[in-house]
Amino acid sequence: MVGQVSVYEVQWDKGCAEIGRFLVAPDSSGKGYMMAACKALICLCTNVLNLQYLFLEVIETNDRAIRLYKRLGFLEEQRYSGLVRMGLSELTKTLK
Repeated sequence: MVGQVSVYEVQWDKGCAEIGRFLVAPDSSGKGYMMAACKALICLCTNVLNLQYLFLEVIETNDRAIRLYKRLGFLEEQRYSGLVRMGLSELTKTLK
């Protein structure tokens, strides 16, 4: 197994969901698999689930993950209890 990504806490009435539970096997780290998996998940959320807004939470000291999420277009929305909440609302721009 290389890794996993998940979408959960879907709020159909608001068109949003939380994504996360991103895991990558240590020997697969740094090879672009997580970027590809996140892009595929965003595509699924946009084109299949018709969601307009995605968010995630990441530990504030996880600089590597935060850089990845920023490259995907996520923006920091708030910090609390050692976490950073990041959101993505312009989903179609992310995939270009």
